[in-house]
Amino acid sequence: PSIVDSIWQQKWIMEQLSVSGLALTLKEKEKGFSVSGYDIKESENKGEPLTLKKIDLFLKQQHRVQINDLRLRIELKESPILDVLVDQADLSTLKKQSWLLAKAQVNAINQQTQLELQLESNGQGFFDAYVKHDQWDWSPWLKGVFPDSLALESMQVSGEHWLRLYGETLQSYTSLVQIQDIALKYTETNKVSKLQNLSAQFNLDKKGVGNSDYIGAIKDLTFSQNKTKWIPSLHEFSYIDEVFEIHSDIIDVGMLSELIAPFDQKGTIAKMRPKGKLINSALSISNKENFAYELVANVDQVFTRPANGTPGFGNLTGKIVMNEHKGHLSVENNDIEIWDAGNF
Repeated sequence: PSIVDSIWQQKWIMEQLSVSGLALTLKEKEKGFSVSGYDIKESENKGEPLTLKKIDLFLKQQHRVQINDLRLRIELKESPILDVLVDQADLSTLKKQSWLLAKAQVNAINQQTQLELQLESNGQGFFDAYVKHDQWDWSPWLKGVFPDSLALESMQVSGEHWLRLYGETLQSYTSLVQIQDIALKYTETNKVSKLQNLSAQFNLDKKGVGNSDYIGAIKDLTFSQNKTKWIPSLHEFSYIDEVFEIHSDIIDVGMLSELIAPFDQKGTIAKMRPKGKLINSALSISNKENFAYELVANVDQVFTRPANGTPGFGNLTGKIVMNEHKGHLSVENNDIEIWDAGNF
């Protein structure tokens, strides 16, 4: 123990603490988590939730903690159990700052991945974290994110993630991800939309204090679908005052249509088979009082087949502006082709 610090703070402060072979269970409650295992006893009446703040306070009380062979079971309310084996972890504190370095193996429902974790606390409520993991199917833990009409069947992801939190509120998030495959099923039609080899850089930053406003971007997005590759693109988005906006430099209309076609119950999109590009598009969606949207985009050589009473177009280039009430198309070229269902 650190005698001087222990006397000064009137509690045991360890200069160096070594822990080996510890087994803990982290169980999700209505508010936060409870911990049980070995001599740590849980009480329904007296037990308090585990929070980042309490972890931070514990780190500050120790100069250095070395942990080997820590077995941690994480029991979530609506997701499969995670078993984590921490081979080695090193916690250290200097003045008000704390650091954690750890390497672990995560196991759940017949899959396994290696995990690297770095956590830093500045002593003023901010936490910076870095997480790196090998390929892992996240779909069983993301089921609650989607509405009942959508089912995430698989999402094989590997990547690196950087997070900053203030207390337990996310302030910023950056990730470099590689998704081997992702499959999303529309339950009303049982049709599945699939992507392969998706990669992107994802950024998210909180805007302001005491609200849920965020701004972000998806950079260098690329993926494959049915052996067709998405052109690398940039998408900047924001969610401010209950209004979602996204600005995209380029969108492949054909690939986008294939993605959303399984969700079209009437099959109109599959019949139209659109092709072409949207350049410098902006989409705004508001749900403050009533649903409202606005789309502004430059269209480049768009082609559609006629379907369900809608005529088909070929070589369509210009600008489109539309909302929930009406739409307007300004045409730049004069050699447009138009077909109706009977003459195509």
